[in-house]
Parts: sequence; C-alpha cells; structure tokens
Amino acid sequence: MVDASKEFVAEIGAYVHGYGHDTKNNMAARTIEGVYMGPTDDIQEGHRIYDLNTKCEARRAKIKVLPMTDQVIKIIEEDARLEGVTELRTYSKRNGELSSMVICSKEWTQMNCGMKTTYQ
Repeated sequence: MVDASKEFVAEIGAYVHGYGHDTKNNMAARTIEGVYMGPTDDIQEGHRIYDLNTKCEARRAKIKVLPMTDQVIKIIEEDARLEGVTELRTYSKRNGELSSMVICSKEWTQMNCGMKTTYQ
C-alpha cells in the first residue's frame, strides 16, 4: 500500500531542509540543507537527503521543501565537476515511475557506471 504522506512529500532532486533527529542542547545545526533522494526503505518513516555540506547521504524524519536557488545549483554542479561526473542517467518503468538513477564519470567504465540507486 502506498502512503502518500511519505511517498509524495517531495520530488527527487528538490532542495530541502531535513530535521527531526535526536538533538542535544549545543550549538550543532538542527537542520541540514540538501537534495531530496527519496523516502527511506525501512519501517521507520524518514527521508534520504544528499547533504550539501558533508557531501554524504543523511536521513531525517521530516523535511521542508524550499525553492531551488542559483546558489544551490552552483554547489551541486561544482560537486559534480570535482567528482568527474559526465552524465546522470535515469531509467523509468513503463508507467513513468522512476526506477533507477546512475551517475557516470570519466573514471568509471561503461559497464560499471558508478553509484546506482534503485527505487522500488
């Protein structure tokens, strides 16, 4: 069964702020800014986010979708350039649903085209 409140919160690739994790009474940031990668696959509801500061995947319980700014686009393009990314391939099912995304770079061969994320 599809839970629209979890599955359709944001489009993949949207600019989001993630929050709702364990916090402590210190000066550490309570939100992360990043690019939405989709819902988590586990039983706990959450969201996968590409953190623009750490350049790693993070998981947060809640997100807020924000407008994509030119500054965010420049950060993402610069990260891709530094990693040697040459293209981003997406594959869809017949119904138009995104099934997988493959990131390709100069260093990866045609057969092994980098990090593959599969959506179910």
